Amino acid sequence: MTKNKKITVLCVLFLSLLIINASLIQAKKNKKPKNLKAVYKKFLNEAGPIITPVEKNIFYALKNDKERSEFIDLFWGQRDPTPLTKENEFKQSYYERLRFVNQRFGGEESKPGWATERGKYY
Repeated sequence: MTKNKKITVLCVLFLSLLIINASLIQAKKNKKPKNLKAVYKKFLNEAGPIITPVEKNIFYALKNDKERSEFIDLFWGQRDPTPLTKENEFKQSYYERLRFVNQRFGGEESKPGWATERGKYY
């Protein structure tokens, strides 16, 4: 790699980090929306074990339902092991495991199965 290419790559990485940092600062300023629709609350609950704090902050910073829906599509899309297929195998497997823990561990302490200690470990 030539010296100019290395400098270009470093500049791109530096600018990317600046943009990400600015986004995170803005996301931290934004608190959890008060009137979040049930479908988005459900997504956050179900994806709770795998959503990163950064992703959650970004989700909270979104301004409208269209952006939230697009975020959810991207959230699952980036986890799809074979994006060229029709089905998202990771999402399908994740929801199968979620159903299993809800059936197996649900009802304890009036929590859904995914919210129990055993459900989280599973």
